[in-house]
Amino acid sequence: MNFEEVLKEALRREASDVHFKVGAPPILRVHGKLLKLQDFPSLSETDINHLVETLTDPRHREVLEQRASVDLGYSLEGAGRFRVNIYRSLGNYAIALRVIRETVPSIQELNLPEVVE
Repeated sequence: MNFEEVLKEALRREASDVHFKVGAPPILRVHGKLLKLQDFPSLSETDINHLVETLTDPRHREVLEQRASVDLGYSLEGAGRFRVNIYRSLGNYAIALRVIRETVPSIQELNLPEVVE
């Protein structure tokens, strides 16, 4: 599985989140709906552990061991930035990435009431 290709696909589809967990292909949240990326294989525990090693430094791994969760940032050069949460789920690591948009959405795009403006 190519991690960067998954992230590029997420950006292409305007996903808000990307999820990686053992036993499933990468999952995108697009307009509130979860979509499994069927073109990518289901992830093994080894795949997830490799991603954890790739995304974290020793300090992050220490926090992850102590608290079973760690937050960090990730930048994909020329594509975008992501907020990353790595956590333990049912004995395995899982990873959730939130896309950080380059532009701030307008009040109308967020469907907020006029009083907020």
